[in-house]
Amino acid sequence: MPKLPIEITGHPNSWLLESLWNRPHNKTANAMLNAVVCGKPNKGKSWLSLSFGWALDRGFDGASRFSIDRVCFSAAEFSHCLAEPHPIGTCIVFDDAGLNLFSRESQTRIVVKITKQLQQVRYKNLIILLNLPKYEWLDKLARGIADVYIEPTSINKSTRVTKFKFQEIVFVPRGKQEPWFYYPVAYENRPVHGFANYNLSTSFKIRHFCMPAPPRELSDAYEEKKKRLLDQWNKQTAKEIAFEEAPAKQSRRSRFEEVLEIVKESPEKYRGFVGRDKRFLVEKVLAVGCGIDIAKAVVSEMKRYYVDVREGVM
Repeated sequence: MPKLPIEITGHPNSWLLESLWNRPHNKTANAMLNAVVCGKPNKGKSWLSLSFGWALDRGFDGASRFSIDRVCFSAAEFSHCLAEPHPIGTCIVFDDAGLNLFSRESQTRIVVKITKQLQQVRYKNLIILLNLPKYEWLDKLARGIADVYIEPTSINKSTRVTKFKFQEIVFVPRGKQEPWFYYPVAYENRPVHGFANYNLSTSFKIRHFCMPAPPRELSDAYEEKKKRLLDQWNKQTAKEIAFEEAPAKQSRRSRFEEVLEIVKESPEKYRGFVGRDKRFLVEKVLAVGCGIDIAKAVVSEMKRYYVDVREGVM
């Protein structure tokens, strides 16, 4: 087995990082790490994910390959990033995944496709970090392939250190049992990152870790990208809400204009509007694909239009 990079073995959380780094690098051909990072706002989810990405995304030479290009804010961006070729152990962060993999959203097909994509790219040996406020918000299919659960509990911005919990997720393949969450276990008479002799009776659970913040240039680039993309998302959401709250009359007017344009663009199909039975003309316009009210309004407009053309008004 190749030797671990000194940046991993010399890290303050080397005992934890060694285990995570080894999964895609030194285990089976299809080994992949899917981590879920959950926590309340302002608890340090994003900083913690960037820190893990910066620490884990390294080859055997030890140089970090992690960049802001591997932080995704939308389902399309995340899917595209998964499809790109990456070296073994590449770390990809899906920030605010709850907005895109929310279990109660109507985008069911998108969620299923992304979850299947996560299953199919295991051969790439990637490290995936999904950020969201609550674990239950993640779609059931996506929860089924999660390997570890990470929960930041506090962040000290003066010392730039995030305190967090770490648990392994174990699923029972059959039945409807809920997954099991296990804290890491350490033993007395040995350092946390070592493997000296130990006595099982002296074991204890590690309930908290502390992680240094990512480099400032990475966190600054993250904040800039997040602000830019979320501003776009908020503007688009505002447009959608305004459209949903618009009176029904505006929607009918918009469809009226569409049908009127179709009829005007095909005059050979609608000749004889003047002097013909209005009922016949309404049935003819209904074939375009509209309601009776819009069809009547279109017929009235077209009758006026042809009269104006004949008299030289238009």
